[in-house]
Amino acid sequence: MGKDDTMIDKYKEGKKEMMLVFNNKEPKWNETVQAYVLNFNGRVDQASVKNFQLIMGDENYIFMQFGKIGKNEFNMDVQWPLSLFQAFAISLSSIDKKFGCE
Repeated sequence: MGKDDTMIDKYKEGKKEMMLVFNNKEPKWNETVQAYVLNFNGRVDQASVKNFQLIMGDENYIFMQFGKIGKNEFNMDVQWPLSLFQAFAISLSSIDKKFGCE
């Protein structure tokens, strides 16, 4: 197995033709609350560093969103091409402690 055979190496070289690359949607500044916010369309009601929305490339289409709705309750919405298993794994990684953020 050569150096160029790993997914990370291919990604770094820009060879992404067989990969799905998702990015966090950038929040917008809201003057009313004086904070950065994402629009969850009523599906999330608590601010948290764990809240996120995944988009692909420059699209504004949300493939997955995850956010806090209670003290220990979260909401996850997902669409194809992500599976429920993949979305759940991504969500679990977000629930883990975020050092320096809380």
